[in-house]
Amino acid sequence: MENNKILFIASSAPMYPGDMTAPFILNMAKDLSNLGWEVDILAPHAPNLAVNECIEGVQFHRFKYFFVRWQTLCYRGGVQANLIRSKINLLLVPCFIIAEFLAAFRLIRKKKYALIHSHWIIPQGLVGTICAKLLKIPHVTSIHGADIHTFNSKLIKSLKKYALDNAEVVIANSSSSRKTAEELSARISDKISVIPTGATPVDTDSNNNTWHEKKLHTSIVFVGRIVLEKGLPYLLKALAAVQLKHKVKLTVVGDGPELANCKQKANDLGINRSVTFVGATPHNEVYQHLQRADIFVGPSITLSNGWTEAQGNTFVEAMLCRLPVIASNIGGIPDAVIDGKTGLLVEEKNHTELAEAIIKLIENPELRIRLSNNGQKHALENFSRYATAEKISRLYQSALKRGK
Repeated sequence: MENNKILFIASSAPMYPGDMTAPFILNMAKDLSNLGWEVDILAPHAPNLAVNECIEGVQFHRFKYFFVRWQTLCYRGGVQANLIRSKINLLLVPCFIIAEFLAAFRLIRKKKYALIHSHWIIPQGLVGTICAKLLKIPHVTSIHGADIHTFNSKLIKSLKKYALDNAEVVIANSSSSRKTAEELSARISDKISVIPTGATPVDTDSNNNTWHEKKLHTSIVFVGRIVLEKGLPYLLKALAAVQLKHKVKLTVVGDGPELANCKQKANDLGINRSVTFVGATPHNEVYQHLQRADIFVGPSITLSNGWTEAQGNTFVEAMLCRLPVIASNIGGIPDAVIDGKTGLLVEEKNHTELAEAIIKLIENPELRIRLSNNGQKHALENFSRYATAEKISRLYQSALKRGK
C-alpha cells in the first residue's frame, strides 16, 4: 500500500493498557495494524492522561477540550451516561466538538492520513465528514448503537443524516443498527455493511458440557456496566424466584452508578448471600469469571430515550467460552443469540420469564450442551475480532480506490 495511514476518531478509548473503556477501539486498531495498516487513535483527553502516548503498539493522540479538571464529558460510562449524570456536561458539548475538529484537522494535515475512520456518528461522524471534505480524503463511519438509537432531536437527526450521506462507507455493528440507519438515510443502503466489533477468541478447557449433578449450586454470571439499561434488577428478582427451586449463585462483574441500588435490591430480596459483586476487572479476568460459570445472563432493557443493546460483545464472549446464554430479545442481540439454537431469548423486563429460562437450563443438560456448542461455533464463525478486521480492511481498500 502506497499510503497505509488510518486515523481513528473516537470519543472513548482505553486510557491505559488493560483498561476496559471501549476496548474494541484499541483491539480493532491492533488487528488492522497486523494486516498492514498504520492506525493512530485521536481521543479526548482527561485528567492524568498523556496528550501523546503509545499503548500496545498503537499511537494515541488526545485533545483537550476544556480546563483539565473539568473535562468530564467522556469516559466513566461514556458521553450519554455523563450527560444523564450531570446536565452541566451539556455545556461542554460545543467545546468538545470544536476541539475535536481542530485536533483532527491539524493531525490529518500533519501526518497525511490516507483515510479517516470515525467511530460513532455524532459528533465523530460529523467531524470526520467535514475534515474529509476539506482535505479531500475518504471517510468511513462506524455506528456502534447508542449513536443511532438515541439523541433523536430534529437537529441531531439532521446532523446524523448529513454524516451518513457523506461517508464513503458506513459500518453498522448489527442488523438492528443498520435498519435504524437506513430509516434515517435512504441514500446509504448501497454503502452500509453490517460488521460486528468482534470479540477475542479464547482457549478454554471449560467443562460446561459435563455439568455434574453433585455440584452444590449452579453458578450464574452477569458481565457489564451496572447501569439502568443492563437490567440487572430483573436478574436479581429472577434469582430470588429460582432459589425457591434450585441452589444458585450469581457473580456480578462490573461497576457503575446503579451498583449501590443493586446491592440494596439483593438485600431487600433476601439473596445478598447468593450474590457476589466483584466490581470492574481487567479483560483477562472477565474471561476467567465466564469460564468458571455455568450460565450467562444478560437482561438488557430498552430505555425511553431509544437506547437499546445494539450488539453486546459480552454475549459473544460468553458464547466463545462455551457458556449457554440467556438474553433479552431486543436490538442487535438476536444476531448472536438465536433463540433455541445458540441461546435463549426472553421478553425484556420480564423477571418471571427470565427465571423460567434459568430453570429450564438447570434442568435440561442436553439443551445446555446443544446451546453451548452451537453458540461457540456461531461466535467463532461470525463474531471473531480477526474476521472483523479482515472485512474492514477490504472496505478500506475499496474506499481508497473510489477516492482516487
